[in-house]
Amino acid sequence: LIITTSEGGATESPIVDLVRSSANPADNDELGMLRFYGYNDRGFSSGGPEKTLYGSIYAEIADASNGSEDGRFIVETIQAGSTAQTLVIDNAGVQVKTGPVTITSSDTNADLVISNSEVSSAEASPIIELWRQHGSGGGNDGDEIGEIQFYGMNDRTLSSGGPQKVQYATIYGEIIDSTAGTEDGSIKFGIANNGSIEDP
Repeated sequence: LIITTSEGGATESPIVDLVRSSANPADNDELGMLRFYGYNDRGFSSGGPEKTLYGSIYAEIADASNGSEDGRFIVETIQAGSTAQTLVIDNAGVQVKTGPVTITSSDTNADLVISNSEVSSAEASPIIELWRQHGSGGGNDGDEIGEIQFYGMNDRTLSSGGPQKVQYATIYGEIIDSTAGTEDGSIKFGIANNGSIEDP
Protein backbone atom coordinates (compact mmCIF):
# COMPACT_ATOMS: atom_id res chain seq x y z
CA LEU A 1 0.00 0.00 0.00
CA ILE A 2 1.55 3.29 -1.12
CA ILE A 3 -0.18 6.60 -0.38
CA THR A 4 1.28 9.68 -2.05
CA THR A 5 0.30 13.33 -2.06
CA SER A 6 1.51 16.44 -3.86
CA GLU A 7 0.53 18.73 -0.94
CA GLY A 8 3.27 21.30 -0.44
CA GLY A 9 2.12 23.00 2.77
CA ALA A 10 3.18 22.40 6.38
CA THR A 11 -0.07 20.59 7.25
CA GLU A 12 0.18 16.82 7.73
CA SER A 13 -0.51 14.89 4.54
CA PRO A 14 -1.51 12.25 3.51
CA ILE A 15 -4.03 11.31 6.19
CA VAL A 16 -5.65 7.94 6.94
CA ASP A 17 -8.86 8.09 8.98
CA LEU A 18 -9.99 5.04 10.96
CA VAL A 19 -13.53 5.74 12.20
CA ARG A 20 -15.59 3.50 14.49
CA SER A 21 -19.11 4.90 14.17
CA SER A 22 -20.69 3.08 17.09
CA ALA A 23 -24.17 4.22 18.09
CA ASN A 24 -23.30 3.63 21.76
CA PRO A 25 -19.65 4.58 22.36
CA ALA A 26 -18.35 3.69 25.81
CA ASP A 27 -15.20 3.99 27.87
CA ASN A 28 -12.53 1.39 26.96
CA ASP A 29 -13.99 0.75 23.49
CA GLU A 30 -11.11 -0.26 21.23
CA LEU A 31 -10.85 1.72 18.00
CA GLY A 32 -8.85 1.21 14.81
CA MET A 33 -5.94 -1.24 14.91
CA LEU A 34 -2.86 -2.09 12.88
CA ARG A 35 -1.75 -5.72 13.22
CA PHE A 36 1.68 -7.10 12.33
CA TYR A 37 1.90 -10.79 11.42
CA GLY A 38 4.77 -13.13 10.66
CA TYR A 39 5.40 -16.87 10.86
CA ASN A 40 6.94 -18.92 13.63
CA ASP A 41 9.34 -21.85 13.17
CA ARG A 42 6.99 -24.73 14.04
CA GLY A 43 8.35 -27.87 12.37
CA PHE A 44 6.67 -29.53 9.41
CA SER A 45 6.12 -32.66 11.51
CA SER A 46 3.76 -30.56 13.65
CA GLY A 47 1.97 -28.94 10.72
CA GLY A 48 4.52 -26.37 9.59
CA PRO A 49 5.04 -22.69 10.44
CA GLU A 50 2.03 -20.79 11.82
CA LYS A 51 0.85 -17.28 11.01
CA THR A 52 1.48 -15.37 14.27
CA LEU A 53 0.45 -11.93 15.50
CA TYR A 54 3.70 -10.37 16.76
CA GLY A 55 2.51 -6.83 17.43
CA SER A 56 -0.36 -4.39 17.17
CA ILE A 57 -1.03 -0.66 17.56
CA TYR A 58 -4.49 0.64 18.40
CA ALA A 59 -6.43 3.45 20.00
CA GLU A 60 -9.01 3.22 22.77
CA ILE A 61 -11.66 5.49 24.24
CA ALA A 62 -10.54 6.38 27.76
CA ASP A 63 -13.50 8.69 28.43
CA ALA A 64 -16.43 9.09 26.03
CA SER A 65 -18.06 11.93 27.97
CA ASN A 66 -19.23 14.71 25.65
CA GLY A 67 -16.98 17.75 25.97
CA SER A 68 -14.30 16.00 28.05
CA GLU A 69 -13.32 13.10 25.82
CA ASP A 70 -10.01 11.32 26.48
CA GLY A 71 -8.17 8.90 24.24
CA ARG A 72 -5.60 6.20 24.83
CA PHE A 73 -2.93 4.79 22.52
CA ILE A 74 -1.69 1.22 23.09
CA VAL A 75 1.14 -0.86 21.67
CA GLU A 76 1.00 -4.63 22.20
CA THR A 77 3.62 -7.26 21.41
CA ILE A 78 3.79 -11.00 21.79
CA GLN A 79 5.85 -12.16 24.77
CA ALA A 80 6.52 -15.83 25.44
CA GLY A 81 3.66 -16.75 23.12
CA SER A 82 1.04 -14.43 24.63
CA THR A 83 0.01 -10.89 23.71
CA ALA A 84 0.80 -8.25 26.33
CA GLN A 85 0.62 -4.46 26.50
CA THR A 86 4.06 -2.92 26.01
CA LEU A 87 3.32 0.81 25.89
CA VAL A 88 0.28 2.84 26.96
CA ILE A 89 -0.10 6.59 26.33
CA ASP A 90 -3.03 8.53 27.80
CA ASN A 91 -3.76 11.58 29.94
CA ALA A 92 -2.21 9.81 32.94
CA GLY A 93 1.15 9.80 31.14
CA VAL A 94 3.28 7.23 29.36
CA GLN A 95 3.41 3.75 30.88
CA VAL A 96 6.11 1.35 29.72
CA LYS A 97 4.76 -2.06 30.68
CA THR A 98 7.96 -4.01 30.05
CA GLY A 99 11.54 -3.06 30.85
CA PRO A 100 14.26 -2.18 30.64
CA VAL A 101 14.10 1.07 28.67
CA THR A 102 17.39 1.66 26.86
CA ILE A 103 18.50 5.02 25.46
CA THR A 104 21.42 4.77 23.01
CA SER A 105 23.39 7.80 21.85
CA SER A 106 26.83 8.67 20.50
CA ASP A 107 27.50 12.22 21.71
CA THR A 108 27.92 14.13 24.99
CA ASN A 109 24.48 15.75 25.02
CA ALA A 110 21.98 14.83 27.75
CA ASP A 111 20.38 11.46 27.02
CA LEU A 112 17.36 12.04 29.26
CA VAL A 113 15.81 15.47 29.77
CA ILE A 114 12.88 15.99 32.15
CA SER A 115 11.37 19.47 31.91
CA ASN A 116 8.62 20.92 34.11
CA SER A 117 6.99 24.35 33.70
CA GLU A 118 5.28 24.47 37.14
CA VAL A 119 5.66 27.99 38.59
CA SER A 120 2.90 28.31 41.23
CA SER A 121 4.79 26.94 44.23
CA ALA A 122 8.26 26.53 45.71
CA GLU A 123 7.92 22.74 45.85
CA ALA A 124 10.59 20.64 44.15
CA SER A 125 9.96 19.93 40.49
CA PRO A 126 10.58 17.90 38.35
CA ILE A 127 10.56 14.73 40.44
CA ILE A 128 11.96 11.26 39.76
CA GLU A 129 10.18 8.61 41.83
CA LEU A 130 11.72 5.20 42.56
CA TRP A 131 9.09 2.97 44.19
CA ARG A 132 9.78 -0.57 45.29
CA GLN A 133 6.36 -2.18 45.65
CA HIS A 134 6.87 -4.87 48.25
CA GLY A 135 3.43 -6.39 47.87
CA SER A 136 1.01 -7.34 50.64
CA GLY A 137 3.84 -8.24 53.04
CA GLY A 138 5.17 -4.69 53.17
CA GLY A 139 8.73 -3.49 53.52
CA ASN A 140 11.39 -4.84 55.86
CA ASP A 141 14.27 -3.25 57.74
CA GLY A 142 17.39 -3.36 55.58
CA ASP A 143 15.55 -3.51 52.23
CA GLU A 144 17.31 -1.59 49.48
CA ILE A 145 14.61 0.42 47.71
CA GLY A 146 16.06 1.97 44.57
CA GLU A 147 19.50 2.42 43.13
CA ILE A 148 21.43 4.44 40.58
CA GLN A 149 24.41 2.50 39.25
CA PHE A 150 27.43 4.01 37.48
CA TYR A 151 29.25 1.86 34.92
CA GLY A 152 32.38 2.29 32.84
CA MET A 153 34.91 0.05 31.09
CA ASN A 154 38.10 -1.43 32.49
CA ASP A 155 41.36 -1.80 30.54
CA ARG A 156 41.42 -5.56 30.00
CA THR A 157 43.51 -6.24 26.90
CA LEU A 158 42.13 -7.54 23.62
CA SER A 159 44.20 -10.72 24.01
CA SER A 160 42.14 -11.48 27.16
CA GLY A 161 38.79 -10.70 25.53
CA GLY A 162 38.80 -6.91 25.56
CA PRO A 163 37.56 -4.26 28.01
CA GLN A 164 34.69 -5.23 30.34
CA LYS A 165 31.67 -3.30 31.60
CA VAL A 166 32.29 -2.59 35.30
CA GLN A 167 30.21 -0.94 38.04
CA TYR A 168 32.33 1.75 39.67
CA ALA A 169 29.86 3.49 41.98
CA THR A 170 26.28 3.41 43.26
CA ILE A 171 23.74 5.52 45.15
CA TYR A 172 20.84 3.72 46.78
CA GLY A 173 18.08 4.11 49.34
CA GLU A 174 17.51 1.73 52.22
CA ILE A 175 14.77 1.12 54.78
CA ILE A 176 16.24 1.49 58.26
CA ASP A 177 12.96 1.09 60.16
CA SER A 178 9.74 0.04 58.40
CA THR A 179 7.52 0.45 61.49
CA ALA A 180 4.28 2.17 60.42
CA GLY A 181 4.21 5.78 61.61
CA THR A 182 7.88 5.93 62.67
CA GLU A 183 9.62 4.95 59.44
CA ASP A 184 13.32 5.73 58.99
CA GLY A 185 15.35 5.65 55.79
CA SER A 186 18.83 6.40 54.54
CA ILE A 187 20.75 7.21 51.37
CA LYS A 188 23.94 5.21 50.90
CA PHE A 189 26.86 5.54 48.52
CA GLY A 190 29.03 2.71 47.29
CA ILE A 191 32.31 2.80 45.37
CA ALA A 192 34.41 0.17 43.65
CA ASN A 193 37.33 -0.97 45.81
CA ASN A 194 39.65 -3.62 44.47
CA GLY A 195 37.00 -4.94 42.08
CA SER A 196 33.99 -4.94 44.43
CA ILE A 197 31.40 -2.32 45.41
CA GLU A 198 31.76 -1.29 49.05
CA ASP A 199 30.04 1.30 51.23
CA PRO A 200 32.58 4.04 52.03
